[in-house]
Amino acid sequence: MHQDREAMEQCRICNAACCEECLHKGTGICKECLFKGAVIVVILMIIISYTAWLGLLIY
Repeated sequence: MHQDREAMEQCRICNAACCEECLHKGTGICKECLFKGAVIVVILMIIISYTAWLGLLIY
């Protein structure tokens, strides 16, 4: 992540070496993986909502 800083720990998901600024302390996941996870959750919410609306329209 930050090349000029010493890596303290590794991300639980991607195993990238992270400094303490890049790693979320509560989860042990780097901020890039957290962002990717948030995007996936939003996409899933959109798909589920469209499925629900389609089900209401067809029913």
